[in-house]
Amino acid sequence: MSKSKIPTKLTLGKIHVEGIRWLLYGYPKVGKTSLLTGFPNVMFAATDQGYKFLKVYKTQIKTWDDYVELVDELVDTDHKFKTLAVDTADVLFDKCSEAMCEKLGIEHESEGEWGRGWSEVRKEFTRVNNRLFQSNMGIVFISHTKSEQTISIAEEVTKTVPTLSNAARKILLPLVDTIGLMRYKTVKTGKGTYQKRLVITFESSSNLLEAGDRSGRLPSEIKLEVIKGSQRTFELVSKYAKKNYEQIAQYYKE
Repeated sequence: MSKSKIPTKLTLGKIHVEGIRWLLYGYPKVGKTSLLTGFPNVMFAATDQGYKFLKVYKTQIKTWDDYVELVDELVDTDHKFKTLAVDTADVLFDKCSEAMCEKLGIEHESEGEWGRGWSEVRKEFTRVNNRLFQSNMGIVFISHTKSEQTISIAEEVTKTVPTLSNAARKILLPLVDTIGLMRYKTVKTGKGTYQKRLVITFESSSNLLEAGDRSGRLPSEIKLEVIKGSQRTFELVSKYAKKNYEQIAQYYKE
């Protein structure tokens, strides 16, 4: 008789900060990329030409094939990297869509019999990123912020969401464990004055923004340290990025 497949003891899932699956979004220049430079052994898969004022390990992603080859290399070879930051998820999804449409001989993912275009994009984007997830390497998808009108309790409200297309959101959001909004938030101090604080919001009770944490480890919000003054040297950015990384990492410790 073959060995029983029925489990006899509980399995405890292990979560560590480098193995995270995040979607981090916020307004341009709010500091998303700078924050991630504080993560140990992080590599950036860059879809644009930014990073002029940051010292990072970066590889340029010009096509979907570039990304597939990068994931294959990260999974199949030995290296020091623990987290991949995709900047931006919006452009990466578009590159996947373009590649699948070209393969199928169609112009848009909505084309094809029985929704085949959409299905092929979903399968390909999920397949490649799942390879990375199964290697226990962390991944942070970066996106920007937009406002959209939605219905909440029978009234129309404005909700803050990532700039991902509806198609991209339907595919990407189920893949990640955590959605965080990085933003400046105005708060009232004990002295009755108001000040702006840089935070990442992981939970919203008002349903006016997209956020959530499936791991259950993170608080509803984490306050981040910001550089005071206008001088931003490489050393100073690195120092504050590492401080903010520790702010996040403490919640993943066993």
